[in-house]
Amino acid sequence: MPNAFVSLLSGQDTTSCGTQASPCRTISYAIHLVSAGSIIYLDGTGTSWRRTYTCQPLRKEHEGIYLTKNMSFVSTGSRAHIACSQGNVWMVDGRGGKGGIQVNFKGLAFRNSSFDFVDASVNIKDCTFRETKLPALNFSIVELD
Repeated sequence: MPNAFVSLLSGQDTTSCGTQASPCRTISYAIHLVSAGSIIYLDGTGTSWRRTYTCQPLRKEHEGIYLTKNMSFVSTGSRAHIACSQGNVWMVDGRGGKGGIQVNFKGLAFRNSSFDFVDASVNIKDCTFRETKLPALNFSIVELD
């Protein structure tokens, strides 16, 4: 799947989700469905600081959202709100590919959300970060190729 749509209000995580007419519900599930270079559109309709997308993991071996491919996350409708609680973080791991990976975030609002970027190039545009208890952004370089 080239791109995926996610909606907190009307989404359902099914094998056929991801279209604008039938969006997924969680960010992790949409990541699982799309190919490298895709855009995940997060519908901000109905989200707020009190009602947010979560960072629940797709697999138990990862705490939070785990990303290993080039991808963009873009808010649609209104600004999408995301809150990573209970120690769930975004792990952006580019160690598997030569030159790391590229990740883009646009128009999103993050609360209590932490990111670990390993061998990743990141572009953050028009995003807000608030109430972050851990460092919001942590960068590590493992491979210099």
